[in-house]
Amino acid sequence: EEIPVCLRETTDSFVLIGLLESMFKRRLTPYYATLSRITEGAKGFPDIIKRAKETEARTKSPWLKDACRVLYDLLERLQAETSKVKTVPQLQLQDGISRMSINEFSLEAQQLIVKNAFEDALRVYKRDLIIIVDEAFKFIPQGYSSPATRAVMQVITQGAKTGLYVWIGTQFLAITDKDPLKACAFKFLGTQDHKTELTHTLDLVPEAKGRFGDDDIMKLK
Repeated sequence: EEIPVCLRETTDSFVLIGLLESMFKRRLTPYYATLSRITEGAKGFPDIIKRAKETEARTKSPWLKDACRVLYDLLERLQAETSKVKTVPQLQLQDGISRMSINEFSLEAQQLIVKNAFEDALRVYKRDLIIIVDEAFKFIPQGYSSPATRAVMQVITQGAKTGLYVWIGTQFLAITDKDPLKACAFKFLGTQDHKTELTHTLDLVPEAKGRFGDDDIMKLK
């Protein structure tokens, strides 16, 4: 069953800095305090956009000017993007297999959608559910944050006792966060032909050293 896209506006500074880190592809911890002040007490995207523009106008830091511009530009684009598509504020699963198609959205919107879906799965549905997240490197990247990272980890660490499980699919092990992978009891590993991916694949194979090498992974059918 196709289900509606679950997307909520957020004023959570952790979420918004995750969006910025995802765009810059690096950690922005030193700037978190300033960015959190922009979002503190905000009532929605329009309020944050207004504050970011005001901060951009008065700050002398070139980087912070750029960060504020990126933040309000991002939120303005998200507003425009989501206004064209019908969305719902809460996950609406059907009996059997539910699919939420999000390919038409930007990466930033996709990350928010996955975050919302995982939060609702843990808070509302809780039991006897498997969530499958494909192309996981986009939502739980290695080395920097995304809005979805914390929500995915919370389901992985808290959901199993009620029968709420996560299946992760990714083409690129090197750029996928390893913490969620540590919690996966079963791993299906396939052929790789890039040195970096070969190394990360072999790292996940028990007792691989001395038994398997790069050629073994490259020659898998």
